[in-house]
Amino acid sequence: MDEPGIPDDVALALCEEARAKNEGKRLSVRKLMCWGCVKFSESPQARCWSSTGNGSNRGCFQVNELFDEIHPRP
Repeated sequence: MDEPGIPDDVALALCEEARAKNEGKRLSVRKLMCWGCVKFSESPQARCWSSTGNGSNRGCFQVNELFDEIHPRP
């Protein structure tokens, strides 16, 4: 079963939320992933959440987790 796509504006907002949650951490894999994603992407649309290539914006597990909390699957 295909996972539901995440609209660009929602994915970007969830990305920012994940980054904010990770900011308070001293050191974690999640924080390091966010740092690298932001550092090496040329624009917000080039971040990991948009990396699936099929337009579903399901490329970042942190964004996916936050989206699935808001929109639980049946």
